[in-house]
Amino acid sequence: MKVSIQQGDVVIGYAILDATDPPMGVASGKFEPTSAYDSQRHAYFVDEAHADRTVTPPLTAHSDKFGAIECAGVGIEDFRSMMEGIEVTLLGIPYPDYETFFSSYDAYKAYWK
Repeated sequence: MKVSIQQGDVVIGYAILDATDPPMGVASGKFEPTSAYDSQRHAYFVDEAHADRTVTPPLTAHSDKFGAIECAGVGIEDFRSMMEGIEVTLLGIPYPDYETFFSSYDAYKAYWK
């Protein structure tokens, strides 16, 4: 599922999410930042250090197909200096929304076999 990641009304990047941990409602994917993204303001992990910060307003995820994605939180891990890229994770997507978003994905189907 393709989503935009926003802080308030500002799009800071995009991601294509996969069903990472269905029972916990976790989805994640490679994060593609826009020019509005700032790792020091938006990422909670930068390289190997925990940033230990609260992003205000919090990050949100939005899908063209489903609108705002309800979840417990959105987190960005930025490991670009280690050549590992940037990942975004959505935590606690509730059921049945999670099933609606990912029921056609192979990872989701494989988990529930």
